[in-house]
Amino acid sequence: MNILLVSPKAQTGGLESLRKGNQILQGILYVAAAAKAAGHSPMVVIADKDCIDEYILKYQPQVLGVSCVSATYPIARELIITSRPAILS
Repeated sequence: MNILLVSPKAQTGGLESLRKGNQILQGILYVAAAAKAAGHSPMVVIADKDCIDEYILKYQPQVLGVSCVSATYPIARELIITSRPAILS
């Protein structure tokens, strides 16, 4: 089964503001490792509502997972709402 795991593209404040670019949180990497160990094909990407359809078309996932922490909630929510039509088609 193809599984697309998404870490929302976001830059947060605090210590994160010292880093360049975006990061993938550890939790989603654990999910990917468990899925791979179970014989599935996980793909982890950093995306937002503007590029999620590209990943869905490219990878054709049967499952879409989106990581979320308080700082990325608005971006994760938009990403899920935007990707729903592409996943259902």
